[in-house]
Amino acid sequence: MNCLLTPRFTLPRAEIAKKLGIKPYSKSLDVFDELINQVEEIAQPKSMYSVAYVEDKDNDKVSIEKVEFHSKTMRINLDKINRVFPFLATCGTEVEEIEFEDGDILVQYWLNTIKLYLLHISIDYLVKTIQDRFLLNNLSTMNPGSGDSTIWPIEEQSELFELFGGNEQVEKEIGIKLLPSYLMTPEMSSSGILFPSEISYVNCQVCKREDCPSRRAKFDEVKWESVQS
Repeated sequence: MNCLLTPRFTLPRAEIAKKLGIKPYSKSLDVFDELINQVEEIAQPKSMYSVAYVEDKDNDKVSIEKVEFHSKTMRINLDKINRVFPFLATCGTEVEEIEFEDGDILVQYWLNTIKLYLLHISIDYLVKTIQDRFLLNNLSTMNPGSGDSTIWPIEEQSELFELFGGNEQVEKEIGIKLLPSYLMTPEMSSSGILFPSEISYVNCQVCKREDCPSRRAKFDEVKWESVQS
């Protein structure tokens, strides 16, 4: 059963303005405030999760609810785990409808940053909800296509979507569409599995890309070596 979550939210205006380099009393502040007001009025960040069970584990394969994933790192991370929480999260399709004046690249950049905040809001609410409902202290995450390509291939987005009933069902329930490139729309969307663990793990710890705007943890050489062994 898919569980859809839609958090109530208020955007941290001052924090976002500072991140974007918009100074107090600047000429851009009124335009920025108007954009934030518009986003808060229509945006509906969402997430969706299901409870799934690990059925089989092999050297570099994990079977979850009869869907097979190929990732040695996943097999290592789930070595003693039998219950996982596949998830999808998005900034929401509603905010995609905001229109710009032609050539207004700056405001479009601001909106992309705001969308990222909306995505993080939906993920944070998702994690807290699962922790509260299932009495879990610590959840780690894996995302297809995040980190080195050998960690969990992005092509397995299709298999992950199968756990939610397939592409059409996912788009109907949460508005996320899987493209032939295995990327998703809305662009500010995320997918993966959450699982309980004593030691925190995110794909960022085994990702060597230094300029990623979504990085949530520093590269960890020790963890990198452990998932390659």
